Amino acid sequence: DDPQHYLFASTEIDANREYTFCWQRACNSGSTLDHIVVSNELFTHLVDLRAYRMHSVLDTYPNFINEASDHIPVYASFRFPTSTAIESVSEAPKQLQIQSIFPNPATDLITVNYRATNASSRAVQVHIIDVLGRQITVPITTSSSGGRIQINTSGLSPGLYVIRISDGQHVASSRFVKGL
Repeated sequence: DDPQHYLFASTEIDANREYTFCWQRACNSGSTLDHIVVSNELFTHLVDLRAYRMHSVLDTYPNFINEASDHIPVYASFRFPTSTAIESVSEAPKQLQIQSIFPNPATDLITVNYRATNASSRAVQVHIIDVLGRQITVPITTSSSGGRIQINTSGLSPGLYVIRISDGQHVASSRFVKGL
C-alpha cells in the first residue's frame, strides 16, 4: 500500500460493483479480480484517474461469459504529449546509409545505392521486408562495403516494402513501393 507511488485505477469498478469476473451472462454478480495499477510516473497522463470495465463486450457478444472468458476486459486511457521541442541535435555520421532506390515505384528490377562511411571490407546483407515485418526474400550478400546492388522484384506483389541493409554492426533501411 503506497498511494504516493502507485494507484489502483480500477478501485471505482469495484466500488460500483462493475464485476470483472462473472459466471452468468448479465454479469450482475461476481467479483472484481482484474485491476490496473499505475505508477506515479504516469499519474498525470491517466485520463480521469481511473480504469473502466469494457461493458461493450457483453452487448456485442451476448455469450461472451460462456464462450470466450469469464473475465470482462478492463482498460485505462492515457493521454501523452504529442510533440517534444528539441533545440538542436548533433547527429553522429551514419556508418551505413541507403542513398537511393530506383525506380520507385519499382517494376521488375530495382537498384539500391548505398554507402558505408567506415569503408570497411565487410560484406553487406540486403533484405526485403513487407509491411507486416516479414522477411520475404532470401538475404542477398554483397562483397563490398559500398556501391550498387540490383534486385529482382518481379515476384513481389504490389505494395509497400522496406529494404534493410546490414554489415553486421550497422543497419540502414528505406522504403520502396512495388507497382503493378
